[in-house]
Amino acid sequence: MTTEKILTRAYNLTDSLLKQTADGIVINIERDIDDFTDRGITQGRIDAFNDSIILFDGLPYDDISLGNVVIATQDKETKGEKLKKAIRSIRMVAENAFGTFDGNYRIYHFDRLNNQPDDVVHRLARSVVEIASQQLISNPEIVAEGLTQTMITNVTLCDVAFDAAIDNQTKVIRKRDTDAQARIKAGNVVFKEMRKLCNVGKDLYYDDDPARYNDYLIYNTADGTPPPTGEFGAMKGVVKDSMTLDEVDNGLFFLDGVETPIEIDTDGTFESDMVPVDCTHGIITSYGKEDKHIYFTIIPDEEITVHIFMDAVSVEPPHGT
Repeated sequence: MTTEKILTRAYNLTDSLLKQTADGIVINIERDIDDFTDRGITQGRIDAFNDSIILFDGLPYDDISLGNVVIATQDKETKGEKLKKAIRSIRMVAENAFGTFDGNYRIYHFDRLNNQPDDVVHRLARSVVEIASQQLISNPEIVAEGLTQTMITNVTLCDVAFDAAIDNQTKVIRKRDTDAQARIKAGNVVFKEMRKLCNVGKDLYYDDDPARYNDYLIYNTADGTPPPTGEFGAMKGVVKDSMTLDEVDNGLFFLDGVETPIEIDTDGTFESDMVPVDCTHGIITSYGKEDKHIYFTIIPDEEITVHIFMDAVSVEPPHGT
């Protein structure tokens, strides 16, 4: 069985600020290209980074996707109300013909009309059409109270429109989810490469050029400003298989009290500069591996490095072997 991987954001910056910050880093590197070239950063790598920024910026923003969901939901609700109104017309005729305690009325199950999920209302509509069609032919009492084929057909037409609106809402919601995952994936590519390039820039100018050093100093916070002093620390590390020593990729590191997990990169590495100082425990999960509990001590405003080894999931042998 294949387990679907849900991507998480590796960055806390807003999408717009990530794009703006990455553009600024490209400008800085182009200014300092000779120094970066000496460190093995080729023009091709810079161009690839710039292309990843363009790709990220070209993806739909979530406010557009959310707007489409709102429109589709409103359309479904409008069509649902039209369907309920059409069903209520038949309910009124049936109530006048039989009263609410008669079996000919109760067979409709009109109690399912209000405060029910969409699929229940849809099934009720189909049932109402079937029962009303039979009674239109066989029961003169309901005909005398005004039941017509036009009323029944109206329920059918409203139900078809409602069902189509439900399908459209589902499609739009799924597209929003797909767009969000694509944007997270592209944003993670931009952010992770930006951090690597900034690490090179900080190392280049650490000793003798504070101004340029600061040009490559980025903070993984929503507004790009430094986190409150003394409240957070940084953590980085690598996750490997305990037997093969191969890197464990595509895992998630869940920290106690932190909503968004840290994503394990394809080379088994991870990093976060926003780990609360009072966080001392986390769990790493990865497909095919036993969950790993990690205990650590965060140093305020400093970075710690951890090396983690995970065991493969043990498989019980078949009985009788």
